[in-house]
Amino acid sequence: MENVRPQVSSANTDSIAGAGGGMLLVKLAQNLSDENEFKSWLLILAPAFTLFVRYIWNFFSPEVSFSIKMFRLHKARRRMIVQFEVLLRDPTLSEKSKSILREKIEEAKLATVDVVSKYYKATVES
Repeated sequence: MENVRPQVSSANTDSIAGAGGGMLLVKLAQNLSDENEFKSWLLILAPAFTLFVRYIWNFFSPEVSFSIKMFRLHKARRRMIVQFEVLLRDPTLSEKSKSILREKIEEAKLATVDVVSKYYKATVES
């Protein structure tokens, strides 16, 4: 999780996202009858829609990617804390080991704040 810099979508994924949206409009237009007044408008607007979808993809893709990473990080952190708390209730564990586990729990809770602050700084710098 060291690399938290917002990732800009590559040109390939932008093009695929945009072209996919444009192709949907063209296919929709092709399925309409020739008498339908919207057919010509759909064909005319397909390139503009392609550019719009590409722009939206480029704008939201880094945020969605970061949100997914943060969700996975929170899930893994919760799982780890639960396992540590189970170990803390173990009567056979020494007090020294329990204090190490408590420190690890605290580190895990603070690590999320570090990741978010690094992402914020990277976002502001880019």
